[in-house]
Amino acid sequence: MFRIVLRNGAAVVALLALFSCRTAQILPTGAGWSDFEKGIVADEVVKNADSSSTSRPKNIILLIGDGMGMDHVQFASLILNGPENRINMEKMPKTALVQTWSKGGKSDYAGGWTTDSAAAATALATGNKTANGMLSMNPAKESMQTLYEIASEQGYKTGVVSTKSVTDATPAAWYAHVPDRGMHREIASQLAEGRVDLAMGGGARYFRGLLEQMAADGFTVASDREGMQSIAALPAIALFGADTLSERAPEPLLDEMTAKSLELLNAGDSPFILMVEGAKIDSMSHDNIAREVVRRTLIFDSAVGVALEFASQRDDTLVIAVADHETGGLMIHDYRKSGVTYRWTSGSHTTQRVILYACGAGSEAFTGLMDNTGIFYRLADFILH
Repeated sequence: MFRIVLRNGAAVVALLALFSCRTAQILPTGAGWSDFEKGIVADEVVKNADSSSTSRPKNIILLIGDGMGMDHVQFASLILNGPENRINMEKMPKTALVQTWSKGGKSDYAGGWTTDSAAAATALATGNKTANGMLSMNPAKESMQTLYEIASEQGYKTGVVSTKSVTDATPAAWYAHVPDRGMHREIASQLAEGRVDLAMGGGARYFRGLLEQMAADGFTVASDREGMQSIAALPAIALFGADTLSERAPEPLLDEMTAKSLELLNAGDSPFILMVEGAKIDSMSHDNIAREVVRRTLIFDSAVGVALEFASQRDDTLVIAVADHETGGLMIHDYRKSGVTYRWTSGSHTTQRVILYACGAGSEAFTGLMDNTGIFYRLADFILH
């Protein structure tokens, strides 16, 4: 039997407020979601993409749904298709459970060893745990080699795509080394040095004075959909907003950025790694905005569909979709044709394990229970051998 001791009236008010704002709610199905059905690939596409799952991949496409827990995926799938059909991520044949803890440290969104996006991305990019807020540095502020740096030494082309700034935590960890994720200008300066071949997303405000130098150094620079589509060669940078993208027209959506990135990276014979982030799943989960969480998850899933279509046309590409951590403590309670009953248990990051989906060459290495650092080591092994 549980016993709760409340020491004063303020505690009673706080407790009541906690329970009242976390009550179960219903998000209706139906209107507003049909356009996303066009982005669901056929089962045959997935089968073709996974036809050589035991071989080592030449190319790696890593898609990260920021804050996307297992219930986020189920929520989006139920809203779009009901219980019988699956969205693109769920069609991928290999799955793993991933734990995401960090070494703790200061964070606006995490406590204890619950990770923030900087520490989580660092674990994925370097194979090492670090403190929250740090990017590809250890707690002693020593730089740690990233997968992109290893890959570049082996002749790989590299790219990052995000619906937030390309200097935000998840994309930045792959190419930058800073002790504080908020050092956007320093991160932009490191990107401007040519540490990736391709960057697409937001964050133009952090590149004032840098884009001109990048253009002089041979980068193609674009700022809108038309400019993006006209890019003919790498290196290239396309920034469609001052900071975070709206994920609405006239900006290109994540699937368009992904398709163009794959076109550019696939030109020539060099292998490549592309990291694609659906960043706003996390933002909307912090605010517990269910409809927008579903929309952003489906936008992310459309980019997964583009990656699967690409992999299905060849036998040398690994596609992985995974989250860096879970946000919001989302719980799905029930499904009816009229809607999905759900509950938020938090406005912050949680320690819930996230699910990894894999398809294509090398995908059999991603099954069972694994730590997020293990993703790095499996990918590094492919690159080095």
